[in-house]
Amino acid sequence: MEAWAAAHNRTLPSFDPRDAVIQLRCAEDTLLVHELYGPTAFSMYDKHLPQDVRRVFAAYAHHGHNSPKVVQPCERIVAALKKYIKKIRPHADLMVAGGDQWDDWARMVYAPVVFRDSTSSWGLWSTLAGTGKGFAPPIFATDKDAMTKLHFATPHVDESYTFVPDAKVLYPAVAKAAGLGCCTDPEAARAEGRTCCSEQQVDAIIAWLESN
Repeated sequence: MEAWAAAHNRTLPSFDPRDAVIQLRCAEDTLLVHELYGPTAFSMYDKHLPQDVRRVFAAYAHHGHNSPKVVQPCERIVAALKKYIKKIRPHADLMVAGGDQWDDWARMVYAPVVFRDSTSSWGLWSTLAGTGKGFAPPIFATDKDAMTKLHFATPHVDESYTFVPDAKVLYPAVAKAAGLGCCTDPEAARAEGRTCCSEQQVDAIIAWLESN
């Protein structure tokens, strides 16, 4: 990382020990559409976000993977998470940091505390390479029915990296079981000038994230 940054005239991130980074892989192609993706329930941060945290940076797909697209349901989820973090850590603020994919990757590698979202491979490798403490939801097990029957695994890495056993993710199969959903073809919805997720559907998604 240091050699690449020097060769490409990039700056490595600088953190205070009380900073944290949360990956938010919410995007039009993932929100209740892709079987491997979904927003992580906010309760994962109750226990594992340090009590003395002050700044929480969102590694958010809006400006990384999908820039410059703005997906309003994801914007609302980010806003809800910001409010939730302020409630559980009154001295902390969640902010979406600018930059490109390199900036987010570097933040996730060098953050004192970092959280991976759902089963993002980009999030997996950057957080496993991290120099701080990493947390992630359980991964899908290796049996052929894992994604349909929601079988999960929590492999042991080392003391610096934890797959949180009780962390919940709103995968499409989980959403279906909970009676939640949006349209199944966001590209078609956009082409037709309609919204994939209604305001009421997003309200229900946020309520699930806040209560699970």
